Amino acid sequence: MKLNLFEILNNKKLLVFIALLCSYSFWSTIKHSQVGRLELTVPVHIYNSKHNLKITSPKITNISLIGPRTGLSSINKAALAVFIDAEILLSGTNKIIVHKNNLLLPSTLELEKKNIPTLTITVESANL
Repeated sequence: MKLNLFEILNNKKLLVFIALLCSYSFWSTIKHSQVGRLELTVPVHIYNSKHNLKITSPKITNISLIGPRTGLSSINKAALAVFIDAEILLSGTNKIIVHKNNLLLPSTLELEKKNIPTLTITVESANL
């Protein structure tokens, strides 16, 4: 019982299996490489604040993330926030441009370049 290549390729069940395998591989490749966009409203947290300073900042800001759809769907939206170090702030009004480092994002996700938020933060000495 010797099978030749023509008989193997003429088997309909085998051809259906190969077609399904190829289509699943193609779908999987496209799904993981597709770029998506996600708009979120996130809280703003200021850390390293000294007690003798009064810092006024927005409580929330809007951000737009771009990256692979799998990365966007797996991000923990409840834990996402903008973190600003109070030690970099100067007395008076500060304009802070939100960067990827302020959000602690995974390496696969980025902030959308055309919608990068700017925060206005005011620092004053507290009168005790």
